[in-house]
Amino acid sequence: MANERVQIVTGRCRGCGACVTQCRECAITLFTDADNRKLIRIDTAKCTGCGKCIPICRYGAVRQS
Repeated sequence: MANERVQIVTGRCRGCGACVTQCRECAITLFTDADNRKLIRIDTAKCTGCGKCIPICRYGAVRQS
């Protein structure tokens, strides 16, 4: 899975932050959108594509692209 992009399925994200804690590169951040929902974003410049964030998401919001 290395060197492959990871992306967020925004409609599935519940803003729990579990994936944030798994990212050694600090590429995933938690933020509040305009509708006051907590969501995550991935900085593709920092993401190494290791995929450790994918299995930790119990909502299926993080996936390999």
